[in-house]
Amino acid sequence: MKGLPLKQLAYLWIFLYLIGSYSAEAGNPYQAHYCADDSELFWFVQLSDPHCGNGEGFDRLMLWQANYEPIINPVLTIISGDLADNQDFDKIKERWFCDPKLEDWTDYASSVALWFDPDQVLDGPGNHDSDDDPTYWWFRNYSVQGTAFGRTQNSVVKTFPFGGAYHFLMCDTSIPGQNCWTLHGELDSGETAFIETELETYNSCNLQFIFGHHPITGYGLNNLDPESGGDYLDAALNSHGASFYGFGHVHTYDPPAWNDDNYLHVIVNSLGKEDTDNLVIYAVDGDGLSIRSFDAFDLPFVMITAPVDRHLGGASADNPYDYDIPKQEYCIVRAIAFDESAVTMEFQVDSGGSWIAMDEIRDHVWQFDNWDTRSLTAGEHTLTVLCSGTAVRTDSITVNISATEPTWTPLPTATPTPTQTPSPTITSTIIPPDPTFTPSNTPSEPTITPTFTLTPSITPTGSPPPTVTSTPTDTPLMSPTPLATATSTSTEIPTGYPTDTPIPSNTPVPTIAPTFTLTPPPPTQNPTSTPTQTRTPMPTDTPNDCTQTGVSVWMPSHVFYPADACSTRVTVCNAEGYDLADYPLFVILDVYGMYFFAPSFSDFDYYIKIFPTGNTTVEVIPEFTWPEGCGSTSGILWISALTNPEITLLFGELGIWEFGWSE
Repeated sequence: MKGLPLKQLAYLWIFLYLIGSYSAEAGNPYQAHYCADDSELFWFVQLSDPHCGNGEGFDRLMLWQANYEPIINPVLTIISGDLADNQDFDKIKERWFCDPKLEDWTDYASSVALWFDPDQVLDGPGNHDSDDDPTYWWFRNYSVQGTAFGRTQNSVVKTFPFGGAYHFLMCDTSIPGQNCWTLHGELDSGETAFIETELETYNSCNLQFIFGHHPITGYGLNNLDPESGGDYLDAALNSHGASFYGFGHVHTYDPPAWNDDNYLHVIVNSLGKEDTDNLVIYAVDGDGLSIRSFDAFDLPFVMITAPVDRHLGGASADNPYDYDIPKQEYCIVRAIAFDESAVTMEFQVDSGGSWIAMDEIRDHVWQFDNWDTRSLTAGEHTLTVLCSGTAVRTDSITVNISATEPTWTPLPTATPTPTQTPSPTITSTIIPPDPTFTPSNTPSEPTITPTFTLTPSITPTGSPPPTVTSTPTDTPLMSPTPLATATSTSTEIPTGYPTDTPIPSNTPVPTIAPTFTLTPPPPTQNPTSTPTQTRTPMPTDTPNDCTQTGVSVWMPSHVFYPADACSTRVTVCNAEGYDLADYPLFVILDVYGMYFFAPSFSDFDYYIKIFPTGNTTVEVIPEFTWPEGCGSTSGILWISALTNPEITLLFGELGIWEFGWSE
């Protein structure tokens, strides 16, 4: 895309918008996009092990619900087990056993009474909650999810106005009826079947977040038993692209770590028995994930949400949410902060760098739009945010600056005056399916057999309409931040796309096999004389060599007259050195803002072929003779590009051809 003029660059934005609006079905769980706006930012929290009835769990839950939850206002609060303590110390001396205790359960229920909404709280049992209770009677009658649904495992799905859908699943890793001193966890066949159904049903969600009481690995006797559910859950999370597994039980905190480099293993400390790291805040920003632990009652809390931490999960880990920061003038730094009073926010790049003030763009969300990274050396840098409120707190992450600068200039935009933007409306769906339900992943495939008739006289005769300009509007289709380069030939798509029916939906993009009929209008009479003007088609400018992966569009001319030969073809240059299989080829006809996707020229379609190394030509419209009586117009565009198989990244160079016709 070297040297694209502003008009063509504007159509690149249009292409990305069109593809983004249809790409939610790709379902890539790790496709974070740095150029998302703040409408794609939300956060939720995890607490664990309050042990109501022993220690301070009841008081702390009451305090949290009354004073701290309203400040943070998470979209969901997770409480991952050991809700009640249930220890009778006299009986423990007799038989090393615990019994359900009414006062412990009423403490838990009353501490979340105003908050007793399964849309707001996802709680599950721990080993103390199942003690001497093989039917989970106490959990089903005093917990939030148990009272609502009579089960120990449930799902919550959150959907947002920007089109994202996110699945939260609580697993029951405790052993029914086993005494509370049994440290390990298990999953029985019914529980694994339920988990499999839920993960499969909501597999099309942007991200899936899974919770339980016991760790899967890493904590010895406290783990899920490998042969009794532990190995299953590990494999299920991997196969369904889960983002992380959050748990408690061990009454400690360790930094998040990647299991098999596929999902994060996240532990939170006990709310009822410890004073540190007993709150974890998870932030999702453009599907990039940030995780921080805090002392639950020690404000302020501050965390960076964009960019994401390159070293999330460990300095040597390969964070699948990570992306390189391009060398450009307009990059974004975004963070969230929570305090009892007003705060100010600044950020700094590397130790000793200047502190730069950030603006509060909505409640708790702070941003700086014009971070100029062009002077930074390629490689890793430390980004630090400083929050000044009731106390001074910082958060630091590692980012990677790209080695190459963009080869084009972003469309100029004025820096807007920060305004308070209302928080987005969030819709929740709590759909605990029947454990016997098995979702179908083979929906009936629609039969689509359109007949396409190309009639060149699509505009009236006379003066052509005004040419579409590239001047950006006050509300651009997407962020003016230039696209980050994913590889030498890939460009990230800002996917702020809607999801039409995200839950549940495993419907694949239909295979379209249109009947293509190209029928120009027949002439009204046979020509009786030699035309007064003879047009010689332009010479073929299809590239003869292939040195840069990309797409070029070709027509015989940019202006067509009656009796001219007209056709359209696209040439795909594959310079990667290997076959490009299942890389969608989009060819879009833009007629003054109306978009027709080849080959069916419907609302959404693309070509799927195998593109070997070198040039491959695709005939889009076969040759026909341009008829008389079409009038005159200009500014019609073909826009074409390859994307990656997930339809989340442009792959290679964009092809654009502008044309029109005249009498």
